[in-house]
Amino acid sequence: MQDSSVLAKAYLLRGYAYESIDKFKEAKEDMTRVRELQPSNQEATKVLTRVNKAIADMNKVDLGDVDAKLAKIKDAGNSIYTAKKYKEAIDKFSEGINMYLADPQTFKTDKDVKLKVTQLYTNRSLAHHQLSDQASARADADYVLNNLDPANVKALTRRAIANKALGNVEEAIRDFQALLKTKPANEAEVRKDIDELLGKLVQL
Repeated sequence: MQDSSVLAKAYLLRGYAYESIDKFKEAKEDMTRVRELQPSNQEATKVLTRVNKAIADMNKVDLGDVDAKLAKIKDAGNSIYTAKKYKEAIDKFSEGINMYLADPQTFKTDKDVKLKVTQLYTNRSLAHHQLSDQASARADADYVLNNLDPANVKALTRRAIANKALGNVEEAIRDFQALLKTKPANEAEVRKDIDELLGKLVQL
C-alpha cells in the first residue's frame, strides 16, 4: 500500500512539472496513472480537468484561417487549370481536399469552408474529365452529392457526363433527368443527351 502511495506521489509531482512546461499530454498520462492508483485523488482530478482543456484548445481548428487557405489553394488550382495543366491542377485541388479529409466533421460546421471544399471537389472532377479519367471525375462528383451538397448542379452535371462516358446508361439518365429539373441554360443539350441514352437503353 505504501509503495502505491509513493508511486502515486511521484507521478503527481512529475505531472505537475509537465503541466508547468506545457507538456500537457505527458501531464495527462501521469495524472491518469495517479487516478488508477488512487481513484479518489482530488489533486490529480483537478489537474486532469485543466490539461484536458489545454489539449482541446491546442487542437481547436481556426476555421477562418482554414477558409482563407482553401480559397488560396482553389484560386491557385484554377489558374493552373486555365493554363491547361490538368495533372498539376488536380494536385493543387487535392491539397485542399486532403486538409478537409483530416477533419471532415469540423470542416462541415462552417458553411464557407464547406462551400470551398465543394468547389475543390467539383473543380478536381472537371480536371479529371479533361484527362479522360471519368471514373475519378465521377467519384469526386458523387462525393459532393452524397456528403456535401446533394443539390449541387455542377456535381450533378459532372456525374451525368462521367456516367454517360463510362456507359452507365441508367445512372446517366437519372442524373440528366435530375439536371433537367434544375432548368439548366443548356436544357436542349440535356434533353438531347437523355434521348440518346434512352435509345441506348432500348438496345441493351
